[in-house]
Amino acid sequence: MTSRQETNRQAILQLWNQSIQKTRKIHQCTGISLTTVYNNLTKLCESGTIQHVKGSGRPKKIMANASRALAQF
Repeated sequence: MTSRQETNRQAILQLWNQSIQKTRKIHQCTGISLTTVYNNLTKLCESGTIQHVKGSGRPKKIMANASRALAQF
């Protein structure tokens, strides 16, 4: 099962490959937010892909399951 974001990315990419390359036209065809379409097309033009890239950053000090266990006490 794919997420809504992934479905949106696939729809935008499909329309882009069908030579519909105007942000407003893709927005009108799909009903996806204009900002979302714009951001995804910007990412597509800059990196050649619209796949989600894992962000860099410091990992959490405590894992979610350990946090839940501590919350019980």
